[in-house]
Amino acid sequence: MKIDYKITPIILALILWIAVIIAVLIEGNALAIEPSITPQVVVPEKVLVVDKLYHDACGELGDQCAIDLKAIAIKESGENDMAIGDGGTSFGRFQIHLPAHPEITVEQAQDPEFSSDWTVAYLTCNGYPEYRTFAVRRHNGSVDNPVTYEYFLEVDRISKSLW
Repeated sequence: MKIDYKITPIILALILWIAVIIAVLIEGNALAIEPSITPQVVVPEKVLVVDKLYHDACGELGDQCAIDLKAIAIKESGENDMAIGDGGTSFGRFQIHLPAHPEITVEQAQDPEFSSDWTVAYLTCNGYPEYRTFAVRRHNGSVDNPVTYEYFLEVDRISKSLW
């Protein structure tokens, strides 16, 4: 008597299913399809949104200075080097008030590198970074004027939003 060993479709499916289960157990997830290119996105803990211009001007004063400098420029002129304000007496991205600083020319006030360097020097001679509030208020005018405190609060808000 001859025995016919036919593999029925159900038995074949069962054998394949067992093979898949064994592969998954051995390999982790053998059926997972991985893309040929896996994008690697590295997101730093803090992302500084600051131009090289400000970092160069601040030097060893570091990131907070660069952020504050950018915040002042945003508050003063929206970072517009050609901005003219205060009835035609303040110029550049930092709105340097020429009557208060007669040693500065319009061209210097509108030059991004010169005005950034000058503003950092002005802030530091007014106690920055140890006396940050005072120095930023002095950039806007007299600390006796309450408007300069409101100015500082706005610069500080912008600065925090850039971190």
